[in-house]
Amino acid sequence: MNLVSAMPLPAGMQMPHLLAKRASGGTCRVRPRAKITPTVGGRINVGYFTNWGVYGEQPFYAQNITTDTITHILYAFGDCDGTTGMAKLSHLLRSTIAGDTWTDTGNNLYGNFKQLYALKLKHRTIKVSLSIGGWTYSQAGHFDFVTSPTARATFVNSSIALMEDNGLDGIDIDYEYPETPQQLGETNPYQLSAAVPAGADNYQNLLVSQMNPYLTMWNLMAYDYAGAWSSVSDDQANLYGPTKSGASTDSALSWYTSHGVPAGKITMGIPLYGRAFEQTSGIRQAYSGVGLGSSEGGIYDYKALPPSGSKVTEDKTLVSSYSYNSGTKELVSYDTPSIVKMKADYIVKKGLAGAMFWELSGDKTGSDSLVRMTAQNMGGLDNTPNHIYYPYSQFDNIKNNLGQGGASASPTYVPPTSTAVATNTRSSSSARTSSAPTSSPSSSPAVTNTITASASTTTNVASSTPAGTVTTSVVWTPTPQPGDLCEALRIWDSSRGYSRGDVVRYLGA
Repeated sequence: MNLVSAMPLPAGMQMPHLLAKRASGGTCRVRPRAKITPTVGGRINVGYFTNWGVYGEQPFYAQNITTDTITHILYAFGDCDGTTGMAKLSHLLRSTIAGDTWTDTGNNLYGNFKQLYALKLKHRTIKVSLSIGGWTYSQAGHFDFVTSPTARATFVNSSIALMEDNGLDGIDIDYEYPETPQQLGETNPYQLSAAVPAGADNYQNLLVSQMNPYLTMWNLMAYDYAGAWSSVSDDQANLYGPTKSGASTDSALSWYTSHGVPAGKITMGIPLYGRAFEQTSGIRQAYSGVGLGSSEGGIYDYKALPPSGSKVTEDKTLVSSYSYNSGTKELVSYDTPSIVKMKADYIVKKGLAGAMFWELSGDKTGSDSLVRMTAQNMGGLDNTPNHIYYPYSQFDNIKNNLGQGGASASPTYVPPTSTAVATNTRSSSSARTSSAPTSSPSSSPAVTNTITASASTTTNVASSTPAGTVTTSVVWTPTPQPGDLCEALRIWDSSRGYSRGDVVRYLGA
């Protein structure tokens, strides 16, 4: 839920020095960057990059990220041990990735993390963090360790080791969700940001006032208000309420700001996908099934929307949109460029930190890109520099900046007086699943003003002031099926002993 990070802090806050002592010897240090003033009014545009995105018919690599519209990349997902708190990566079954070479000497980093580090070297204002958790890794006790001070310390220090080894700027924790305030544990001074829910049943368990002093960014997961668990078809990311689900982004934001979170530290989540409802007569109506989707049942990538022959409805009151095909009786709730522009305007008007997207492979290119639309309408983006100085990484190519020579750091690093044990481990990943929350009923305005478009039809609902206060909401994150990825395999060493389950690289395989 929080971020152990070397990311830039808001004005007036000081970056804590981070130090971990490896169990195998040596130290891993993360140096604070020189203080650089961000672009005046610069906002944050955050995008999730999934490790399983390199699979499938249309693989999405780090090289495919549109770099001029993004300030922060969150790599999904890492895991943690529910007993010890040890942060870890997934088992690494794939041996090559586009752009890798296997003739380099030394112990080197390969796969997505290498490509993301290369992207950072080329674009010095893009920051990359490992996101630990997500839906699957928040289940079955993965975060049970948070009630133990010792395990929390292990988590923090092992996260720092992962950050240093893999050339990252931070560790983002996506804990879905603490069921009681006690599960939050004590706030650690190294924890700097959080991915947080927009549902009252979940955010009411957050110790917001205690967390806020240590967090640089609150990423609001403002999507999945409706889906396969819903009783009727509904909007999945509406800005205002009421809807049948009882959820709205504005009500969630109001709750956080009323509990002491500055608007300037909150990013609004925007989905790059749509949720489908089959055999329905329209919005907020009964349905039967959710269809096949793009790669997961009921979920279509934004780049595949709207389906041909559909009519697109943009509700300017709720600030939401959906497509509907009267022939197939399929309705898909998703954000159009016009709706996202309204959300970007809201971000500026409310003084929010920026936007966050799940997830980058689902976006379109060019003028239809929702990430680009948001960046353009928010104004100047954050230009604080990323981190490229990792002299204590276990990987030779990260220490020498992929052959460009080691970077120097400024200001001078002064180590703290204490150390903590941390190790870098790997663990197998598992498929993500979703369960069915309960939705609450409410009403919605009527639809008017049909406009014909080339491949579909667009209906605009006249704007009006949102009425009523939404007091409950249900939020569930997207549930893609992750694959396993070769991220950081060590070369097999005949003189070294291995344990059962260890994964290494042998003869380039």
